[in-house]
Formats: sequence, C-alpha cells, structure tokens
Amino acid sequence: MKTFSLKYPLLFVLAIFLFVNISFSQTNNWQRAYRPNGDIYMKGMCQSNNGDFFLLLESYTALIYKINSNGDSIFATTISTRIGHTCISSDDGGMIFTGNGGNKPYSTRINSQGLIYWDNTYYSGYNGADYFDIIKTQNSYISAGEGALKFNLIGDFIWQKFYPTSYTKIYWSVIEAIDEGYIMAGEICDGMHAPTYGVITKIDTAGNLKWEKRYTLGDPNNNFLRMKAVKRNNTYYAGGHCPDPPLTGNAKIAIFKLDLNGNVRDTLRFNGDPDFNYFFWDMKFISDNRIVVLYNRHKYYDSTIAAAMIIDTSGHVIRSREYTGTDYTKLQKIYLHNSNTIFFTGISDHYSIWFDNPFVVKTDTTLYAPPVSVRNISQTVPDNFYMKQNYPNPFNSATQIVFGIKKKGLYNLKIYDVTGKLISEIFNQNFEPGEYKTDFHADNLSSGVYFYKLESNNSIITKKFVLLK
Repeated sequence: MKTFSLKYPLLFVLAIFLFVNISFSQTNNWQRAYRPNGDIYMKGMCQSNNGDFFLLLESYTALIYKINSNGDSIFATTISTRIGHTCISSDDGGMIFTGNGGNKPYSTRINSQGLIYWDNTYYSGYNGADYFDIIKTQNSYISAGEGALKFNLIGDFIWQKFYPTSYTKIYWSVIEAIDEGYIMAGEICDGMHAPTYGVITKIDTAGNLKWEKRYTLGDPNNNFLRMKAVKRNNTYYAGGHCPDPPLTGNAKIAIFKLDLNGNVRDTLRFNGDPDFNYFFWDMKFISDNRIVVLYNRHKYYDSTIAAAMIIDTSGHVIRSREYTGTDYTKLQKIYLHNSNTIFFTGISDHYSIWFDNPFVVKTDTTLYAPPVSVRNISQTVPDNFYMKQNYPNPFNSATQIVFGIKKKGLYNLKIYDVTGKLISEIFNQNFEPGEYKTDFHADNLSSGVYFYKLESNNSIITKKFVLLK
C-alpha cells in the first residue's frame, strides 16, 4: 500500500437566466456561479453543439441551462414532470437525462434547442428506483443507481435489474467492463448501525449478476464511501474515502487498483492535514498515466473547500489546486471535454445565506482557474508587479482594487485597520501573469482609515484607503 500526502417551488422563467460571473483568465479558464431563486443543485454536464454545453440542474423540477465555452447562458428551460440526476450527450447535440419521475424510472431526450425529442416512463420498472450515472454503449444506454436500467438508442425499455441487500445499496458510477458486461461501483450497508462499505458489482450485458466485492480501508468496521470506478490497461481503479474513526479525525482518500475479478492489487492512500476531513467525489483518466481526482477538504463548523489533484497510476501527486468559490464550495463531478479541457461541477454557497448555487470550474491540465471574485482584465504580461490606488477613494461600502502580476505564483491580498489588526483576507491564490481587478465590500466596517496589502513570495505592496459612511 502506498501513502501520499495531499497539499492541501416552480422557478420564475426570468430568474433562470440570471447568473453571476465569478472570474475569467486569459487562458479562458474560469469559475462561475449560477444563481436562480432558491436552492438549485448541479447534477451533470455534457457537450451540446457548436462548442456549447448543457448543465443539468435540479430543484423541484429538471432545470436545464445551455451555456457557451465562456460559461455564458444561451437559454434555459424546465421540464416540470422530471427531476434529473445524470445526463449524457446525444449524437445530434442534444442531451439524454434520467433519474426518477413520478416514482418510476424514465429517460428524457432533448434536442440542441432544449425541445423534448422523447420522454419515456418505464412502467415495468421498480418503483422508486433512481439513477446517478449513465453511459452509452454501441447500441444502448446503461444507467446505474438503485439498480441498473438499460434502454436502446431511441429510448425503448430493454431491462431493469435490482440487486437487493438487507439494507441499502447505491451505485455512483457505471463503466463497460474490460472483459464484457458492466462494472458498477458504489456503497453497501447491511443495517442501520452497520458499516457502509464500498462495493463493486459485475453484471453481464443482460444485467445478470456475475460477481460482487466489498472494500474498506484499514479496520474492517471502517466506512468507505462514494466509491466510483474507472479503467485503464486491464486494470480497474476504484476511489472513495474512509472516515476513520467515523465523523471525527480526517477522512482518508484511497484508490484501489483491481484485477478483472475485483481483487485488490494495490492501494494508493492519500493522507491530508489531520485537522481536516477529506471527501472523495470523482476521478477520470486524462491520459494513460494521469488521473484527475476531485475531492473536498472540510473542517467541521468551518469552510468546505473544493480541490482537485492530478496523480499518476502509482499514486504520485503531480499537481493539486483548491477552488474556494465561497466559504462552502463542493465540486462533485468531473466532465472531460477533451484531454486538456476539464470541467468540475457542483454547488457553492455562503453559510450566512445558505442557498445552494450551481457552480462550474473550467480548467485544463494545470488545474488553474482564476480566484473567485477576481477578474482578469488584460492579457498583457506586466513589466513589473504593481497595485494601483483603489477607486473610488474615499469610498462608501465598496471599492475596486486593480493589480498586475508579472510572474506566476501565490499571492494574497489582506485588509488591516490602523492598529495592524487583520480585518479580511480577500484571496490567497495562485495567479497567472496579467492584470486583475477585485472588489472589496466594507458593509460591516466602521468609517476610518484602512490599509490593503498585496504580497507575493518576495514582494509586498501596501496602500491606504478611507471608508466614509
């Protein structure tokens, strides 16, 4: 076993089109929150046509955004009879999504304009079954969740299978097996107070059970959660996280390397800061020897930070990056557009507001996306490192700060009062070269003189501003 450290109700139609632009960069990497009214959850993303994409969202209905490569909304639509939980592109630039509708499994296909092409309910299926992942095979679609569902390329029902256990079993991912059939990965529990284990179930193309294996890390009573599987070169890789002990201490992320029968050949274990919990969410191969892994770093009663890392198949961490959209950012799914265009999707929120907003990060194999609340305003590399005087100054409640970055690296911007007390940290993030601007909001501060300091590894710039209310 190898161990590695981690560095770290119905919606109004008009409201659907509202979004908040979080940031841009000269590489067209960005982070963006979409903020219609109420709690909205991100469930999936897939390619459309003309370089555009679909976002599958969930409230009390299926809510669908079409966006361009910059994250701008093109249109939005709702399908009030459905709640979508997973999606996949169709050949005509549309989208197929599934989940649970009216207590029955279903599939819905829309075209590139968001119009329904088919909407099928499978009445012969199991009541209440839901689905969380979907793939396309040569002549069918396979969904996994609370069982497995198969329908053909025009949406006709083929079969649905349920693989019972004494308590609960949920599959979070499905892939085609290396040696024919399908591999489903998820979690299984035998009773209310029993441990929850990772589970992999192998089925044939007719949905019949071939074999099933359980997994945990360390103590056999440890939970192993959110298990998902990928494959490469005759090897399955199954990731998840293990809270040991449960609910306290720091959850460990682990990836098992498995043979064709699900036996563990090796374990790649990633330990983090003992003051934080680490939660695995997704992983995808971006090349034969590179895997991108999506996870969260969380401290109880504190912030939740989304993060990603790229590892090799031996478990060495090539690079890692954190994405702090707000004080609660949870990225849960990876969508690979190509080998160098990576999307992370999930939710972001402030604890003081507590409305879940869909959140998307567009990045590449550097994992870089500009910090939240900072906007890139120039592609020109500055001659030097600088920070301009804020405008307006004096200001009432909000002011803008512009700064230039000459060299790629870690920078932080902090606000202090006249006694030297730290008031706020605006960001502490890596930047690419360029000119940026950010807003500082002082709604909760009293009138007075304050200082703002921009700092890199070897340079510090400090300026004064005045708040007048």
